[in-house]
Amino acid sequence: MSEPLVPPIVPCASFRFRDTAEVLRAMEGEDFLYSRLNNPTVVGVEEELAELIGAERTLLFGSGMAAISTALIALLEERPLLVVQEQVYGATWQLTREILPRLGVEIVTFPSDGWEETFQALAGRDVGVVYAESPTNPGLEITDLRRLAAAAHELGARLLVDNTFASPALQRPLELGADVELHSATKYLGGHHDLLAGVVAGQKDVLELVFKHRTILGGILDPFQAFLLQRGLKTLVLRVERQAATALALAEWLEGQAGVAQVLYPGLSGHRGHEIAREQMEAFGGVLSFVHEGGEAGARRFSESLEVISIAASLGGTETLVTLPSTTTHLRLSPEERAAAGIPPGLVRLAVGLEDPALLQADLARALG
Repeated sequence: MSEPLVPPIVPCASFRFRDTAEVLRAMEGEDFLYSRLNNPTVVGVEEELAELIGAERTLLFGSGMAAISTALIALLEERPLLVVQEQVYGATWQLTREILPRLGVEIVTFPSDGWEETFQALAGRDVGVVYAESPTNPGLEITDLRRLAAAAHELGARLLVDNTFASPALQRPLELGADVELHSATKYLGGHHDLLAGVVAGQKDVLELVFKHRTILGGILDPFQAFLLQRGLKTLVLRVERQAATALALAEWLEGQAGVAQVLYPGLSGHRGHEIAREQMEAFGGVLSFVHEGGEAGARRFSESLEVISIAASLGGTETLVTLPSTTTHLRLSPEERAAAGIPPGLVRLAVGLEDPALLQADLARALG
């Protein structure tokens, strides 16, 4: 009997049973009962992602922040001490500074580079989770994930790594020692600016804790979005390779342009994390940032002068987007907090798409001029 080339969408919320024995088997996880727990379409994509990431299991969520928040709540329950990188995504920053402390979680921060002293001071503490991004959003800082994993495990903690900016095509944190890998699948995994999704990946025993919390908190991805995500995965490697190559070319070109004070991209030899990035990444990613010499006003004039590149708060899709973190992802932070997060005045983030690199360079040149 033939089978569909594209796996079907199963949009139902509830599943029918012939008897109570079948219901009980479903309650034990041997079948589908209710789509807040599991759904055939969602599980199919989770299995595909587990193979792609190199994880024993993955779980899908309705957004990247749903994945991050559920994972942290689940894994901090017994040991509520979180050691979190200073340079993280704005919503993650708010979660760890404003919400988790109200739930009784103690927060300790560490920089992307030179974090050893912070970890030495934590010796003997009952640390539950160490949380990091690499590359960071939006400053493109690089953390040595292999060394960080060893330091986290020495403290008896689990290392969670947000791998959104690299994607599994360019970096594999679990192979570098991380316990859990996180993604906003809205970005590179989906790749078309048309879905919201999040991923938690890791070992089965750890993911079982997260699964129990997802069931209660209700953050599972719906089957329609899972279908779109599965479509995006088919072209992930092709897209990311093209975006990374274009980003590197634009970063090298921007370094010599008037009006650009500094270019932040780990593919540049002058970037302080360049050598580590070369060791732990296949390529350097499709996002770059630069500091406009005109500060915030200059950055706004620049972004508003672009014609091909759109102003939008996302990344990883087919279209190139420009974002000013001070007006979007990190708007709620004070100037001092932005500086600690690696966001100087005038920072511009470019998320490169699939357009002709020459067309993008011409648009940037016109806007800088």
